Amino acid sequence: MHASWASQQSPARTGRRYAGIRWGAGISMAVAATVVATLAVSAQPPPKAVTDTSRYGVPLKERLYPQTSPQEAIRSVLLAVEKGDYVYLTAHLLDPAEVDQRVADRAKLYEAAVEAEMRAQLKRQQQEFVPRDERVPEGDPEAWNALLRRRTQQRAFRDVVRQVQDRLTTDPYTLRQLTKIAVSGNFTVSGDTAQASHSEVTDGRLYFKQVNGRWYVENRRGEVPAAPPGKEGAAPPETRPKD
Repeated sequence: MHASWASQQSPARTGRRYAGIRWGAGISMAVAATVVATLAVSAQPPPKAVTDTSRYGVPLKERLYPQTSPQEAIRSVLLAVEKGDYVYLTAHLLDPAEVDQRVADRAKLYEAAVEAEMRAQLKRQQQEFVPRDERVPEGDPEAWNALLRRRTQQRAFRDVVRQVQDRLTTDPYTLRQLTKIAVSGNFTVSGDTAQASHSEVTDGRLYFKQVNGRWYVENRRGEVPAAPPGKEGAAPPETRPKD
């Protein structure tokens, strides 16, 4: 009896044939998997652009210090004072235009001193080893000036933070007035500006401004709101103590 065709093939030859079939199927599956993965990646939306919301190196904390309304803004200021977070208060809760202007004015006072420190640092790094991340730019005027601006700005910002902290820690009267407005003040919003007053706050209205969807406290006070008629017999409002 004649053997079948398959049985007439040598074992080595048969193995090569089956191996060839298996190898071809494996390549097909790999190509298909690659195509599917490529299509899946291309179907995903492009990553969102990352926006740097930090100011003076201070990251934004919107959940801890919300600013979606004037009421939230003043409450966030009081929370920052309670936590002693005057750096965040200055960077993110006060009028950014005013803070930037105050920092710019202070930076001019420090520019000469900071540049002298940088030149001393440059001389030292030319004579001894200094880690790369601690070196000042050498032979690059643009990088030098950028570092000079950044360092003077940082020093000036720390100065402004100290001023804000001193005002709020050495003047409890101001803090009490802000608390009264936050708890039971009358808030009036008009577009991107707002103001708040309280019948017992004699220093006038508190002002707010909205920038890019966030509300900030302005460092100015308006006229004292007129007392409503028929309040002659009311208790006198709290007056500022004499220095």
